[in-house]
Amino acid sequence: FSSLLSGRISTLKDETGARRLQLKEELDRSSCGNVLFNGYLPPPVFPAKRRNRHSLAGPQQAGGRPAPVRRSNTMPPHLGNAGLLARMLDERAPPSPSGQPEEPGMVRLVCGHHNWIAVAYTQFLVCYRLKEASGWQLVFSSPRLDWPIERLALTARVLGGALGDHDKMVAAATGTEILLWALRVEGGGSEIGVFYLGVPVEALFFVGNQLIATSHTGRIGVWNAVTKHWQVQEVQPITSYDAAGSFLLLGCSSGSIYYVDVQKFPLRMKDNDLLVSELYRDPAEDGVTALSVYLTPKTSDSGNWIEIAYGTSSGGVRVIVQHPETVGSGPQLFQTFTVHRSPVTKIMLSEKHLIS
Repeated sequence: FSSLLSGRISTLKDETGARRLQLKEELDRSSCGNVLFNGYLPPPVFPAKRRNRHSLAGPQQAGGRPAPVRRSNTMPPHLGNAGLLARMLDERAPPSPSGQPEEPGMVRLVCGHHNWIAVAYTQFLVCYRLKEASGWQLVFSSPRLDWPIERLALTARVLGGALGDHDKMVAAATGTEILLWALRVEGGGSEIGVFYLGVPVEALFFVGNQLIATSHTGRIGVWNAVTKHWQVQEVQPITSYDAAGSFLLLGCSSGSIYYVDVQKFPLRMKDNDLLVSELYRDPAEDGVTALSVYLTPKTSDSGNWIEIAYGTSSGGVRVIVQHPETVGSGPQLFQTFTVHRSPVTKIMLSEKHLIS
């Protein structure tokens, strides 16, 4: 609306002087075909309860061959009481930390990476892998957990990576607790460990093969796949984050932007602390409420330009850049936009566009 009122967006005025937006006539026609429904994944077998940290059975040992994916041009039929739903008719999961009761059969979260997807039901998760010849196949089902899953993360690196069994992992979290599993391409998986952040986990994601958990309180946890070490550190209260390549950026309420290069050994030798460094501080010390990082393609004669767009609690948008030749001096302020009147909640920077 700021752009509209300032004249940067073309409008028409009616006889009363009111501005009218022009609607595009082609909105009723699809620009990408008429594919509305491709198929669905039937509910998996309800798993046994988690008891220990021994290797977990794959689908071939936990109820026969996985059901194939149904492909249709219509919506899926009524599933009745088959499979997962029949096991859950009289069961209810324990309340979530918010105190609300949970439906056991509800799909809570879905995330994907390469040709894998992870699906979190209320108390367990499953992973599917897409094969060209046979479509989506169930390859992993976790045991039933004691608590409803609130966060889900998946990484599926290319086959034959340097980390072996830890090239493909899935993690789930609720409250302060995080469970991490290693996945096997042929099916099944094994529990890597249970980790604790100490405060409620509000974001859970992978940067490469490193598992990251953050909380707005300023606490960050990193599990390093090479050293198999879980490390927790306090920074300023976190209000935003983004990752590009091996860089993790944290925007804080103090106006600081911190970064961690998770590909390198992220510990300070002197005190065994995570190597979290302040990259930039907002000139007005406004809280960094949204972050987006863009790494330019690497060329032979120069490294990556690092371009960072961030939004602030006062509604400002800034773009900072760092050239490979000026790494030692930190990023420089490139441009400032004052287009919002309230805190920026989302921002996206690409090669040609900045959206806030």
